[in-house]
Amino acid sequence: MAVVLVVVHWANPPIERKFALYFCRFRGIITALFTRIQEERQMATDIRSLVEEFVNQVVGAVEADSVRRVQQAVTAAFGGGAVAPRRRGRPPRAAGASVSAGPARRRPKQLCPVPGCTGVAAPVFGMVCAKHKDMPKAKIKEFRAARRAAKAGKK
Repeated sequence: MAVVLVVVHWANPPIERKFALYFCRFRGIITALFTRIQEERQMATDIRSLVEEFVNQVVGAVEADSVRRVQQAVTAAFGGGAVAPRRRGRPPRAAGASVSAGPARRRPKQLCPVPGCTGVAAPVFGMVCAKHKDMPKAKIKEFRAARRAAKAGKK
């Protein structure tokens, strides 16, 4: 029985390996090992093709995005309208509204509807002053109606 040692080494293997084959009279062992080596090469080729396809997709997406951004910049530069990028959340105020002379004006204080009273009305007391908070609501309605009628008569 003769034992032969065969060392196989390729010039450009996918991953550098040395296969030691021990065989006797059986050719099946060599055939099985070479079939396995061919399958590994095929898997390496498949992986390589997948990676190349992915890289091509990424390159295409980057090119499309850069073309879109250049088109927006050129359009905005040549008076085609400033196209602001869309953002999430509340949209910014209009340009004219943000520029103001100062802080927003406060509303004028509402006075008590009772004639002759100069107290400030408060929502806590039903829009009358602290002095008149216990006055009946029907009377307060009468005072408001009279004030509205006088105001309408002035105009």
